[in-house]
Amino acid sequence: MPVSWQVMLVAVLVIWPATKLYDRWQRTQEVKESEPIPSPDVVAVFRKSEALQVYACKHSGPETFSIWIYGQEQQYSSAPQADPLSLVTYTTKCPECLLRSSEQYIRRCAVCGGPILAGDNVSLHETAEEGLRLDIATEVAPMQVLGCAKQECWQGANLHVGIWDGEKVVPSYGGGTYKETLLAFLATAIT
Repeated sequence: MPVSWQVMLVAVLVIWPATKLYDRWQRTQEVKESEPIPSPDVVAVFRKSEALQVYACKHSGPETFSIWIYGQEQQYSSAPQADPLSLVTYTTKCPECLLRSSEQYIRRCAVCGGPILAGDNVSLHETAEEGLRLDIATEVAPMQVLGCAKQECWQGANLHVGIWDGEKVVPSYGGGTYKETLLAFLATAIT
């Protein structure tokens, strides 16, 4: 049975380009998989470009770089990004100064170990809870440690309590301890 010209046209116009796109995508995945992924317990700077830039702090460093903070990557560039939706953040600080200035405000979640940065929502956990990583936890009140707001982390928490400002928890409801927060939350929920 001879193949019709319509079937040949579909094969040439659709299937062949799709296989080329798949091959190209597969090559990019191989490159990504070969890059080392830092440990979730590491804070480190990774160079993304060979070109060097002198920053406002008078240090030189790569034009583009990434900072890994406990398993999360943030990309930075010395050039302002034209695309407002870009995931690359503009900076005037070199990688080392940027890391040094932000390290003092970074805390770790007592449940997952991930970073808690200034402006992140947080929850409180009782130190008696099972499965907490108390060796890396930040105690914010007697017998209470800081947790992030990821769903798997704060489900076991007493309550979402507020926002980490880099130094302390800014409460969403009432006070900063679990008891004060719960009472303030219940008062707003009842009214």
